[in-house]
Amino acid sequence: MNDPSEALQTVATSPWYPPLSTALLVTMLVALLLRAIVVSHSRFEWCAISAALLFLGVVGLREQWVQEGFEALGVNLACVRLMAHGCAVLGGAMLFSLGVAWAHGYRLSRPSWWRVMAFMHLPAVACIAIMAAISMPALQQNRAIEEFPSRIGLYGVVYATVPIIGAIYVGVTAARAGFSRDVAHQLNVPVGIIATVVAGLSVLDHAFRVVTAFQTSQTPPEELQTALHDRAASTDWLLMLPVGIALLSLMPAVFISLARRVAASPDEARLRELRELWLALVSAFPQIRLNRAAALSSPAEELHRTLVEVEDALLLATKWMTDEELDAETVEERFSAVSAAVDRSDEEPPLRAAVVMPWTRDEEAIYDLARRSDMTWESYYAP
Repeated sequence: MNDPSEALQTVATSPWYPPLSTALLVTMLVALLLRAIVVSHSRFEWCAISAALLFLGVVGLREQWVQEGFEALGVNLACVRLMAHGCAVLGGAMLFSLGVAWAHGYRLSRPSWWRVMAFMHLPAVACIAIMAAISMPALQQNRAIEEFPSRIGLYGVVYATVPIIGAIYVGVTAARAGFSRDVAHQLNVPVGIIATVVAGLSVLDHAFRVVTAFQTSQTPPEELQTALHDRAASTDWLLMLPVGIALLSLMPAVFISLARRVAASPDEARLRELRELWLALVSAFPQIRLNRAAALSSPAEELHRTLVEVEDALLLATKWMTDEELDAETVEERFSAVSAAVDRSDEEPPLRAAVVMPWTRDEEAIYDLARRSDMTWESYYAP
């Protein structure tokens, strides 16, 4: 295996102090894994975690100790760098998927969701294959693609296209959600601002790579090493800054979830699940609320009373449901049926006598409906 060229070592390896960069990388990975373990697994959540992992992969593959591990396996530095660029391209595709999850959330059926994922990731895989073909001489000789002036411009464009499109899409989605008058969720504003900033930095990062790629193609060989050295430092900052901001924004939910798990009993956790649905129903049908003692004896008693009230409210809601709504089978259809019935109850007389539907007395079906009604970020964007 050929030794890497000096130019390749300069652009492929992080110039940061190794213990510092390793500590940052490990801290970010631990934070991300905690988020994946603790917080609800929605489509939005998994897209955010996957995108962050892929961009952290770019950071990790720039670490010298990681590169030495691949070298021991017979993978040269040029191939490791291509792998890092591949992580960035796939991260861009995941950003686009994140925007789709945010814009459409639960409204996309599972088959439609997977078609969207394929639509964005197949072009990303094609771009990686094209990048490998363009950089083949560099891969074979263990040199930087920047040392091939006739190839670096095209390589830079192919490399940056998917990440820029993905970042622009999620940035526009974030801006619309965060600054629209019709805010669908109370956390859209702060999360929208953070996502817009991170997306903007990502667009800046990859646009900078395209510009520098064309600049490199015009750089005289004797000045190339200096130019690459200067670029390497700015590359790391433009990469670490948005990833760091994104991870910091993800952590409050981790601490809140951990605190809830430690402090709450199972009954209290289930009460919290029912709260948003109960509030909506008791507002529409206040007559269903039972007389409550000043101090209930236990969370179990509170949970039992809350379930009874929710069941009674759902029974009343059936008076304003159409035949099609009564036959609702999926959680989304039932949620729509209940919402429509609540709206009609404000202005219209009942359509029928109350009907006892099996799902209105099924505790698990009620909890599914409650999770759909829950206005926490993770539940709102759940599959």
